[in-house]
Amino acid sequence: MKKSFKFLGISGRDAAVTKWGSLCNKLQGLKLTGRLILILIIGFGVTACPDSDIDSTGKTALPTPAGVNVVATDTSLTLVWNAVEGADSYTVDTGTELKSIPGGTTSFDLKPLTADPKVYPIRVRAVAYSGDPDYFDSAYSEVKSVEIAEYIFNFEDDEQALPNIRSRSIMPFSGGGKAVSGLKPYGKTLERVVVPSQIGSAAVTAIAPNAFADGTNIMTSVSLPDTIITIGAGAFTGTSITDIVIPESVLTIGNGAFANCIVLVVVVFVSVEPPAMGDGVFEGVDSDNISIVVPEESEDNYRDTIEEAAPDIADRITTITTVSISVTTMPSKTTYFVGDTLDTAGIVVTAAMSDSTTHTVTTGLSYNPTHLDSIGPATITVTYLNFTATFTVTVNALPSGGTDPVLNGTWSGTIMGEDWEDKIDLILNNGTWDWKQDGVSVRKGTYTASGGNMTYTTTLCVIGGSVTDGSDPSDDNQSEVIWGTRDEAIKMILEMLQKDPDMFSSEAEAIEYLDTMYFISGTGTYNATTLNLTVYGEAVTFTKKGTTGPGEGGEIDAVLNGTWKGIVENEWTNVDNVPCNNFPVCGGVPDCPDCKWEESSETFEWELTFVLNNGVYEMADDGITFQEGNYSTSGGKITLTPTLVYSDEFVDEGKWYTREEMKTAYMTERGLSEESAEENTGNSFDPTTFDYSISNGGNTLEFSLHGMIGFSLTRN
Repeated sequence: MKKSFKFLGISGRDAAVTKWGSLCNKLQGLKLTGRLILILIIGFGVTACPDSDIDSTGKTALPTPAGVNVVATDTSLTLVWNAVEGADSYTVDTGTELKSIPGGTTSFDLKPLTADPKVYPIRVRAVAYSGDPDYFDSAYSEVKSVEIAEYIFNFEDDEQALPNIRSRSIMPFSGGGKAVSGLKPYGKTLERVVVPSQIGSAAVTAIAPNAFADGTNIMTSVSLPDTIITIGAGAFTGTSITDIVIPESVLTIGNGAFANCIVLVVVVFVSVEPPAMGDGVFEGVDSDNISIVVPEESEDNYRDTIEEAAPDIADRITTITTVSISVTTMPSKTTYFVGDTLDTAGIVVTAAMSDSTTHTVTTGLSYNPTHLDSIGPATITVTYLNFTATFTVTVNALPSGGTDPVLNGTWSGTIMGEDWEDKIDLILNNGTWDWKQDGVSVRKGTYTASGGNMTYTTTLCVIGGSVTDGSDPSDDNQSEVIWGTRDEAIKMILEMLQKDPDMFSSEAEAIEYLDTMYFISGTGTYNATTLNLTVYGEAVTFTKKGTTGPGEGGEIDAVLNGTWKGIVENEWTNVDNVPCNNFPVCGGVPDCPDCKWEESSETFEWELTFVLNNGVYEMADDGITFQEGNYSTSGGKITLTPTLVYSDEFVDEGKWYTREEMKTAYMTERGLSEESAEENTGNSFDPTTFDYSISNGGNTLEFSLHGMIGFSLTRN
């Protein structure tokens, strides 16, 4: 008996309501009206109503760990949670790696995360004993966002951040700039201090005066991000730092910033333009042993600057710098599973100088790759300044039954028939998955994955009830859904077959139908961004969604990150104000009944530069930035929300405006009413949504914006 319809519990289009729909009507009196997302079989004698806390074998999930919190003391930074009875161990997911914690321990030391003090989305789950007859692993706790830097540093506003950021072409942040004003008690226990580039939504743009100079910290190494613009007076006075790299972004170093740093031996300036330096910047350092390393082409400029600010070390300027670097001690961890993140703890990188000396490099190091997504030996490149070295780690396939963490997240795809289309979200989480169709959960199951290959199985499916999409408020055909295992569904369908033998030609065909349309299973392939599965006999490609970012509550498609450029052709309408009786010099004043306008149009081309960076964007016209703001993405659409707009409408030299500043300018400079000013300001600041698509191997971005249809940008 050949079926011409999709599985009604999943596809549920009115056109697919055939014998199954009629049978359900007859048995349950269901009214098939409106646009049903799900039309489901209601069985006889089904008393069990399994949910996601019970698996197909009848085991129960361990309770989800509660009380997940961060405890900071003067000497420790620890993640804690409440014990779960029956747990053999716990898994801590930091967002970058998974850590297994013994069952008798309900804490995790966060100190390793201080090496990269960003925001970590941390969650915890309880793991059942292997072979436990009663329990399986719990669900993960709700994500707790932990911003490590807030436990290390004190911050204050940096009032000069925005103009300085623009002068250095540094990517702006929506929250302006912050200055590090000191170390918190826990931060004072760290020998290696890494200053973050961002705290909250603000860029870290300054080291405040005397920030580290209280004499109570044990800091021997400090790493500054390339967002730092100002190093304040006395910022590092008397500290025990041995070396420091001054980023290219730094414009100013205050009086005595490094005074009395008696063990400071290497200062590396990256910028070809020397920063402005105050008096006594290096007063009290060991002038016989310190080396001031500068770019070769800038030696004379630096010598002039340092002779004025620190004459006693002017002769320590050198361009005879590093000639090579090498890994002299391997990191503690050298064996990984595919999908792991590189851990460089314990590594020692040594720089060889052209004068035959060597020194250990503790700052300014970068590693590539950091995500290990290929099985076999992996060569890691270490970069310091313009020099590189390599070392090798081993990447193994996940053990049998393992789950590649790269799959964790939400994957979206579309399944299409002749006259229907289903939007599918697959939520994958460390071996379990949830199938949502048009936002409604209809299947749950398990999967294993390693080395780009995946095997999946459905363990639970909605086998009773009906759900609508809510588009018809008068639709009362929504009943409580019933979840069932495969065995329960088989029992149900065989009982129905006894009552209506014409439904299927045999019991085997009925069971085959269940396995094909309800309890689907199979294999697939994947990489970090694409998941390929066969569903209903058709190949379906799922794309991984981004993570929540600083946009307008949406999601951030990480594939968009980067700089995009292209030539845009557009039509511009010029509007000229014509003098009138009330305003003989210039017409066009709002609320003037006699105002007149003359319009003319012209076509022109311009180069659009679009910089996207994890929810923050910048747009430029022929290289001149004119708009900055936040963005979010969802379902192939991107929404831009401007926060700053550059305009020369009110002053000839032009300036940057916030929304409120532009509204005020329209009212005071143009004489607009508040309502008209708000309307004009909205043209520049209201959120704009447009469609986008990525093609050409991730190098072409096509979209429409402000009525400009069908142009494309190329990744720069």
